[in-house]
Amino acid sequence: MSVGVCIITDGRGECFERTVSSFLDMWAGDPADQIVVINDSADPAYGRWLANQFGFFEQIHHIERKGFGGAIESAWREVGHHDWIFHLEDDFTFNEPIDIEGMIHVLGQRPDVVQMALKRQPWNPEEKAAGGFMEQHPEAYTNEETDGYRWCWQRLFFTTNPSVYRGGLTKVGWPQVKHSEGVFSHDLMRDPEVKFGFWGHTDEPPKVTHIGAERVGTGY
Repeated sequence: MSVGVCIITDGRGECFERTVSSFLDMWAGDPADQIVVINDSADPAYGRWLANQFGFFEQIHHIERKGFGGAIESAWREVGHHDWIFHLEDDFTFNEPIDIEGMIHVLGQRPDVVQMALKRQPWNPEEKAAGGFMEQHPEAYTNEETDGYRWCWQRLFFTTNPSVYRGGLTKVGWPQVKHSEGVFSHDLMRDPEVKFGFWGHTDEPPKVTHIGAERVGTGY
């Protein structure tokens, strides 16, 4: 079993430092087989900074910004050959150890579940008013337990928040259009059996914290 990690960044060095520090502290399984940073900043200075500070990662530097979909396409080209991919953007920190082995175990038992994501805190005004994004539509989430691991699933969306999914998913290809996350979700849900998982039950606290109020990238 091989695990590739992709970390997508668009030039926010302070966020990237916090994200990577938290990721390295909280990764609870065996070391990943490959960690690739997709640098979509198109800023040579930022690329040099990444190389100097985080030279132990592979870096793919975009000369011109490719935006959200293009960055994912680059990531998938680099890590898609692995059995499993852990997907991470540069604006999250982790609130507890990343049980990568547990998440992969559950996905291995449930071929109908496309990904296992980590719950974040409420972010936009609607989520905050409801008490969380799951609380906005509680009827859409179903709690499950597999071999002692607690998780839940929904059929609302695929998320590019921190998650693990099969390397084979990259063969589907990421749509190079606006609102690509929603388009990709819709395409997957044409299969009525497809589900999207979150680690832990719905009443558990967030596993990650979304940081960085503003993006500097394009098409996100």
